[in-house]
Amino acid sequence: MRNPRQKWKAYQLHEWGWSLEEIATAFRVKPDTAASWIDHGQEAYRELHPWHEGLPTRLANYLKAMGLHSREEVQHAFQRGQLYAGVENGLGEMRYREIIDWLGADESPSHWQAPPPLVLDLSPRAHQVLRYLARRRGVSRDDIIERLLLEAAGDPED
Repeated sequence: MRNPRQKWKAYQLHEWGWSLEEIATAFRVKPDTAASWIDHGQEAYRELHPWHEGLPTRLANYLKAMGLHSREEVQHAFQRGQLYAGVENGLGEMRYREIIDWLGADESPSHWQAPPPLVLDLSPRAHQVLRYLARRRGVSRDDIIERLLLEAAGDPED
């Protein structure tokens, strides 16, 4: 089996009008093999050029950990203001700017600053329950409060 680069090249040559026989001759393979490469050419391209191409590996892994698995998903999250620079979400200003550059997006003041912190005045019992839920579910207290608020509002996206 040849590498993905050869499959992609065979696919390109076919797109440019080369015949199956010409491609097979150029790669010194049987026409059936060349046909298979052409059939899998787009898969080979995706293997050679993953959706996160152009992003540092650490930033790509951060986006994947956020549940974003395509450029379109990252674009959508950016447009909705779900990506912003802030200490609490682990995305610093430099990484945020890298995402903006990668997307070719305009900087937006509404996306640049993290939302202001919310201060809650909870009863001691509410604090106790919040700590219990956070430990039990293995998430932060902020995550518990956010989920409760979204559920109370009937947010369909959560």
